[in-house]
Amino acid sequence: MQKRAKVKKKAKLSFHFYYGMIIIALVGLLLAEDLLSRFDYVDIPDIFLQITAVVLGATIAAWLTTTTYDYISKSTQEREWSRSIHLKTWEEIYLPIFEEVVSYAERVEKYSRAESKVWTLSDFTPKETILGIINADYLGHVRRHKKLLSRYNEALYNFDSAMYDLSESYHTRLFPGKDVSQLTGILRVERLYLAGIRAAMTDSNRRRYADLHDAHRDSSPQVVGRPDLLEDSEETIDYLRSRVMNLAETKELRSAQSALKEDIKTLIALTEEAIRKPYEIVGEDE
Repeated sequence: MQKRAKVKKKAKLSFHFYYGMIIIALVGLLLAEDLLSRFDYVDIPDIFLQITAVVLGATIAAWLTTTTYDYISKSTQEREWSRSIHLKTWEEIYLPIFEEVVSYAERVEKYSRAESKVWTLSDFTPKETILGIINADYLGHVRRHKKLLSRYNEALYNFDSAMYDLSESYHTRLFPGKDVSQLTGILRVERLYLAGIRAAMTDSNRRRYADLHDAHRDSSPQVVGRPDLLEDSEETIDYLRSRVMNLAETKELRSAQSALKEDIKTLIALTEEAIRKPYEIVGEDE
């Protein structure tokens, strides 16, 4: 293919070269005829001058027509290639990215884990190479988004672990020898309330927690150092909430979620713009 393209290009250059040489020769001939006629060296018939002028005009017209046709043909071909490339990129890269980011945007809003399928596929690496050629700025933003997504999921995991360990250890301290997994499980569901992200705890979970808490309290000896917390489940919840809100993992989670939310909006806007590109190219042809 490369050899054929080189031959074709060489043929075009030769074609334009010969046209140029013909034009130069005809112009030189006209000038020579004019000079010779002016100094009466040779009596050149007018018909010969007219024929030469007509041939020169026709040659220039043919050259201009050929050059214009080549330019239009080349421009049309380049637009077609551009449209074909963008349509393929739209189908194989932009659309999957757009659908995935939109799908986990709501999960990020709710502080749920945002799993990525597009980023983890092995065939995305060659697609990154394609993006690097046709849209380097977009690829840069995609890579930045991947890092923010990874940071968010890691922060969420660390927060869940820290919150669970804190709740589990404190309940075990309050009710030694008791199975406190249900108490910890209820507060784990209400982790956003404990983190200060959500304003209220659901009534059903609050009642379930109070019933279990009171049952353990009534059958447990007083714990030295924190006897006041055994009197009321609400006090236990408030104490744990104050501790969870001040965890370093909680602050990191809120920061990571905020950064990812803003980046999701930006990436969706950039992807929508990239998706519209093929249709803008089609519009130019029409």
